[in-house]
Amino acid sequence: MEQPLPANGSCNLSSINLSEYVENPFTRSAFFNFGKLYNDIPIIVRAMDDVLEENISNHPLNEQREMAKKYRNIGIGIMGLTDMLVKLNMSYSSGISIVKEIISVLFANSLISSAKLGKERGNFPGYSSNVWKSNIIKTSINEDTLNKLIKNGHLRNCSLLSIAPTGSIATMLNVSTGVEPFFMLSYDRKTVSLNKDKETHYHIDIDCLKQYKEITGSNDIPSTFTNSVSQNINYKDRIKMQAILQNYVDTAISSTINLPKTTTSEDIRNIYIEAWKNGLKGITVYVEGSRDPILSKDGENKNNNSQCFNCITPISRKTLGTTIGSTFCKKCACGTMYITCNNN
Repeated sequence: MEQPLPANGSCNLSSINLSEYVENPFTRSAFFNFGKLYNDIPIIVRAMDDVLEENISNHPLNEQREMAKKYRNIGIGIMGLTDMLVKLNMSYSSGISIVKEIISVLFANSLISSAKLGKERGNFPGYSSNVWKSNIIKTSINEDTLNKLIKNGHLRNCSLLSIAPTGSIATMLNVSTGVEPFFMLSYDRKTVSLNKDKETHYHIDIDCLKQYKEITGSNDIPSTFTNSVSQNINYKDRIKMQAILQNYVDTAISSTINLPKTTTSEDIRNIYIEAWKNGLKGITVYVEGSRDPILSKDGENKNNNSQCFNCITPISRKTLGTTIGSTFCKKCACGTMYITCNNN
């Protein structure tokens, strides 16, 4: 879940294609164009505020419209992260430091842009000076800039960054989705919405590899590509990447760790414990074969249902009887959250 929302809350999402900011890709002089990103951020924040305003009347419930007006949440995210890294001659695991620099620039400048927009268009109605006490703001903005922002007292949007899965739009552009590594360098994709509800499979070769071959004239696949495929990345590196991003994302991040069929329950436990140790808000795992996949390896049997998994069958509260458990009260970004764990 990339966007935890209060009751009747909403958020308009957008995603920046990071791969388009790499100059001289796949060469020794490749670099990320931070100047271009700096220039684009104010445009993106203004555009998202416009989208939010345009979309308010489209909410079906008055309560939703009022919440959108009151907090003016926007969710600027990213996609093409892995394409960007391989264009910079880095693998997914070796690119964590530059990703940290990029996401910190994105959050800090989105905040400054929203503050300027607040002065021009007015603050979000639910604005309070307490917003500047947020840890993510205090750790992302230098003290002088923060003091100026507090003194001016303007902010147009309650939240700014949110990293969505971007499955559809990233696929349209043939770039890696959200914060994910490459699923495969070549794979099949299933859809039922592009062919009159008829299940259709498409073969996809990632465009980034095509670009590499065209630019370098080589048909060899470098290790930066193969080491950026999900099955070749240690889950701890996936968690490290998400942890770095989370430090500068004021809502949440959608991220799925793809695992082989040989994964055990102990492996799953270790992943969630490691995510907890790194302070992640959430993490998702997908074990190959645990459900009918949207993405699959080349040549896999599309209708192979030989491997079945048990599932939890819903039980009515009326027939459940007495249960024993505990309820925990936790503070979260949306207020107070109650978590109840029962045993039966």
